[in-house]
Amino acid sequence: MITLDLHSAPPRLVVEADVTNQAGGCRVQLSRTIDFQKDNDFPPVSGASVTIADNAGNVSVLQEVSPGTYTSALLGMTGVSYQLEDNLRYGHGHRNFHNACGHPF
Repeated sequence: MITLDLHSAPPRLVVEADVTNQAGGCRVQLSRTIDFQKDNDFPPVSGASVTIADNAGNVSVLQEVSPGTYTSALLGMTGVSYQLEDNLRYGHGHRNFHNACGHPF
C-alpha cells in the first residue's frame, strides 16, 4: 500500500466555460477545490457577477440558473475571441478564450 502525505491547501476557484453556436448559448460553472481526501463534492460558487465579452466589444451578462451555474443565450462564432470576467465576493478574475480551431463550433 502506498501512503501519500498530502497537505491541505486553501480552496482555489475552478472555472468551466462553454461557448457554443448551439441552442443554449454559453454556460459557466464556478466551484471551489477541496482537499484530496474529501469526497468529490465540489462546492459551487454562488452570487458572482459573470460576463463574457467578445473582441468587438459586445458584452453578455450571465444569469445564475442554479448554484454555481451561469448561462446566457450568447451564441459563439468562429474566429471570435472571448473574455470571461467573474466578480466574486472574494475578488475577481479575467480569463481569455477563443475558438482556435478556425471552424464551426
